[in-house]
Amino acid sequence: MTGRKKNDVFDFQVKPLYDAPLAVKSTSTTTSPALPAPVTPQVERIDVPISDFATTTDGRSVLSTRGLSNCTAIAVLTDFRDGIYHKRTLMHFQGGVPSDEMYTTLKQLDADLANGGKVIFLGGDLTKSPVGIGVALGQSHNEQKVLLDIVKKQPESTTIGTASGIDINPDGSYKLIEGNNNVPTVFDQNQRAQVFDMADD
Repeated sequence: MTGRKKNDVFDFQVKPLYDAPLAVKSTSTTTSPALPAPVTPQVERIDVPISDFATTTDGRSVLSTRGLSNCTAIAVLTDFRDGIYHKRTLMHFQGGVPSDEMYTTLKQLDADLANGGKVIFLGGDLTKSPVGIGVALGQSHNEQKVLLDIVKKQPESTTIGTASGIDINPDGSYKLIEGNNNVPTVFDQNQRAQVFDMADD
């Protein structure tokens, strides 16, 4: 009979020594770097003073005018591509009367609208009735009713109304600005008909 020696060790006694995972305490810490705050792009604003006009082709800026009282304003937006109008013009007529320089530009805008576009015509705080706006649209220059021709060029995409000012975005959306006792209004079909009846006389 073979006896067990003093230094013999059975498997069941050894196995736990190398199967059991060793607990390792980590003393290092890692901190993720803070992400920079997102940068909001600045929107450029082009302000059009009284008796002036501006044209932009940048596709980013907001065209704006304020202080429409006995004045009128017209915006002509053309060259619509990729969801924006690539040419936008805003004019502010003091007393509702364009200058000779403005008429030159208006004739070009009238030609641009042959390929489609959008028109917004506004009367100010003191020119807010359909009759007042009709008189402004019906004025002649060298025996031509240039403003009326523009407003009639694209009737389905033309807005007529009243406000103290306007902001116009590249996509053609706009915000009408409230004035003194003048709530911004977009004319309905009946009011538009009154405008054209007066302008055509």
